[in-house]
Amino acid sequence: MILKYLKRAFSIALGILVVVVGFTSCKNTNEDDKSTDLSSSQISSTISSVSSSTTSELPPPPTTPEKEYPATDNGENIDMDSVENLKVCIVTPNKYSAWPMLGRVKDKLVCLYTVADQHSATEAGIYMKTSTTKGLSWTCGKEIFLDKTGVKGITGTGNDSEGNMLIWYRDGSPGAWQTTHELYKTDGHSVVLVSAPDFALRGGHIGNIFSFDGKLFAFYNTYGNTRSWGVLKSVDDGLTWEQIPIETDIPKAECPVEIDGFYAGDGKILALGRKDADEGTIAMFQIQSTDFGESWSKEYTNITDALGSSPSIIFDADTKDITLYFFARTIGQLKHREVNFIDVWNNPQNWSGSKVIISEKARGQDTGNVKTVAVDDIHFATYYAGSSTTTGVYGIIIKD
Repeated sequence: MILKYLKRAFSIALGILVVVVGFTSCKNTNEDDKSTDLSSSQISSTISSVSSSTTSELPPPPTTPEKEYPATDNGENIDMDSVENLKVCIVTPNKYSAWPMLGRVKDKLVCLYTVADQHSATEAGIYMKTSTTKGLSWTCGKEIFLDKTGVKGITGTGNDSEGNMLIWYRDGSPGAWQTTHELYKTDGHSVVLVSAPDFALRGGHIGNIFSFDGKLFAFYNTYGNTRSWGVLKSVDDGLTWEQIPIETDIPKAECPVEIDGFYAGDGKILALGRKDADEGTIAMFQIQSTDFGESWSKEYTNITDALGSSPSIIFDADTKDITLYFFARTIGQLKHREVNFIDVWNNPQNWSGSKVIISEKARGQDTGNVKTVAVDDIHFATYYAGSSTTTGVYGIIIKD
């Protein structure tokens, strides 16, 4: 009996030691790094369409997988059958670690995030962590873009036809608001340039990539008092892109922002975009196409608790179920709504009520930016939360 308790005590101590070693060994990777955000920049832009670029193959993955460290409070195994929503810490809040972007490489979760000294900074250190345990443990942060000058950020992710994760990378000069957008791909180990399209966005945002019929699609928008939005399309796995404007030079209150969408089959595309101005209504936008993206409609939804909050959508192509996630920054709550596609298609006032997943004490611009993916029987959501100088990146394992 004594031996049994000694083994138990040793196991717990070892688990705690693993966590301490994991956080300690990763701690210095975030030193002296800075970050920025363009979501509220005062910019206007016109739209044009052109693109071209180059690509290279990813090197083979390492023969020895990177070590993962527990993201929970202890190193013990967790029985997810007894847990509904589990919060984990992906990046310890010792800097301004924020704007996590989430994606997948097969069954591997990939989280990209920036590290700063405050919310409004002029440099960005961009890091990557991966998880093969549905978010229960993560590798140490790896800096993937070494040049820290300028205004940088990851704005959207997706996957190519080979399953590599695609990354939209935005770069610019502080104060000038002239930005470039480059597409990279990663296997969760290294990052390789795919293309550098010549988009006329001037600080704009390019969202997540979705695909159908061998084509890649992504929505874009610009910022400022006068804005534009549209679609980007590629027929060659991201090597070249066509920029297709939908609405140009419209008032801020009428422009959907940071749009997230999906293909539902039969030529139908559905997307949601956040509302950035409290004029007329604060409801989120619903965007639809019935002809594979050739023409579009835009209407307001009955989602009125998400002003300034970006949507993140998971669509189940088998059941046609839609789960909408968003972080209500003004009250510090991660929320979701669940509907079936048929319930809201051509009926944007029929979204279900919101349910709170988790609440944070931190509110405002220093908390939010939810991104989600589905892995087997769970949804995984990331967001950041903290103060004006110190934030952490967190994940929620949500049972589907």
